[in-house]
Amino acid sequence: MISPTCATDGTARDEVDDILALLPEAVVGVLIDQNIAFFNASAERMFGYGAGEVMGRPLDILLPEAFREHHRSLADGFRRSNAEARLMQSRREVFGQRRDGNVFPAEVTLAKGRRDGRTVMFAIVRDVTEQYQREANLAASEQKYRAIIETSPEPILIADVKTARLVEANDAAARLFRCRREDLIGLHQTELHPSDSRERFRQTFREHIEAGRVVVPDAVIQTANGEPVPVEICASPVMLDQNLHLVGFFRDMSQRIAHERHLQQALDAANAAVSAKKMFLANMTHELRTPLNGIIGFSELIEREFHGPHEHPQYREYGALIHSSGQHLLEIVNDLLDLSSLDAGKLALAEEEVEVAKVVEECRHILERRMDEHAILFSATVPADFRLYADRRALKQMVLNLLSNAVKFSEAGGHIRVTAAGNTSGEPVVTVSDNGAGIAPERLGNIAEPFASGDNIYTRRKGGTGIGLSITKALLERHGGRFEIESRLDQGTTARLVFPAERALEPPPAA
Repeated sequence: MISPTCATDGTARDEVDDILALLPEAVVGVLIDQNIAFFNASAERMFGYGAGEVMGRPLDILLPEAFREHHRSLADGFRRSNAEARLMQSRREVFGQRRDGNVFPAEVTLAKGRRDGRTVMFAIVRDVTEQYQREANLAASEQKYRAIIETSPEPILIADVKTARLVEANDAAARLFRCRREDLIGLHQTELHPSDSRERFRQTFREHIEAGRVVVPDAVIQTANGEPVPVEICASPVMLDQNLHLVGFFRDMSQRIAHERHLQQALDAANAAVSAKKMFLANMTHELRTPLNGIIGFSELIEREFHGPHEHPQYREYGALIHSSGQHLLEIVNDLLDLSSLDAGKLALAEEEVEVAKVVEECRHILERRMDEHAILFSATVPADFRLYADRRALKQMVLNLLSNAVKFSEAGGHIRVTAAGNTSGEPVVTVSDNGAGIAPERLGNIAEPFASGDNIYTRRKGGTGIGLSITKALLERHGGRFEIESRLDQGTTARLVFPAERALEPPPAA
């Protein structure tokens, strides 16, 4: 009880006043009539009034109007009680009002005393605005956290790190585990998993804590009815309520795994169908080529009038057309069958010593008529001793494909060159170049892919399947080599067959 008793000389009262004046808390003394009788410096700073402005005035000037009656009843109740002091700290009950009208929450300690022979009730006031704001922010954060937990479509479980037992679960988690939320609270984290894998997830729980955020993509949980469910777990240690917790996000992977399984089955079926198609085409070589050879052979007899002149000269023209069409169809069939054989892995190499100059000459002879028809100049620079260890038929097909393309895309009076020499790395290289139409830069990247020329109007007009370069590239790669091509529109194309150095029977001469 604050009670300066020596009032005659004022010494005791002055000492108490000095003590109250120095307190960091605001001290307001009120008489029975609710008028202010004491107001220290801290109260001046808190309320914005000077002591002289409030002395003798009603306490109501320091209280919000809406709370004045309530404050008065609290003070009267304390005055009538036998208590010497009371702490009033609920911000729902205690508020102050500054001179500028600003209302603030407060904690107030009431104490009874006497001053100058009169009963005085002293109120020690502490402004708790900052604390109030912190608590409000904390409450808002808690509300936000609660909203996130409750509305999240992902199952969320929170476990106490010390006990590894669940302290929180949302509705999505209850649906995942086929139980009520309250059934999950208190479970040990290992009880979420099948018994034969609990030790693994006991260790995983520790890893989550020690390493921070950890993702377990292949976890399995066990529902309340004993059903195992594949899940992905992502968990991180988080401080909640001054204690370390592990927050885990669970994702049911059942549908995704089933979807991936169906996709894999569809892919396997598609691959099986493709393999069957490739094997079918590869095995149809004889069946397709035999009738075509018959058509070509007998049409040639008709064209040449082998058994005597035709009664109608037009029959000879018809025979020539059948022969030409048959040859063209045979070329297409050969390309398709060769590609299928390569894809199916059925094309074995019959390797031997091959004189490249003879192969180039054979190819020139095959295309000689077409080159003469278009007045295309042909030149070859291939040393007689330039020999490779390779499949002769495959090498001939590669050179023939490159020469055929060069003839196809060369204009009348064009020039085709074939060279064979070693590059700076000692690799033997066969080069076919022309000064024809060339290839657009955007098409060079996939020019050796099967049917890459199918979207090119000029190529379609010239004819062909668009797989010659693909076959060439595949055959070259079977030899361990690589295919190179350079081209510029309207300036020509240069294609190179680069073989491994070990396939040269002698060091090839440099270009």
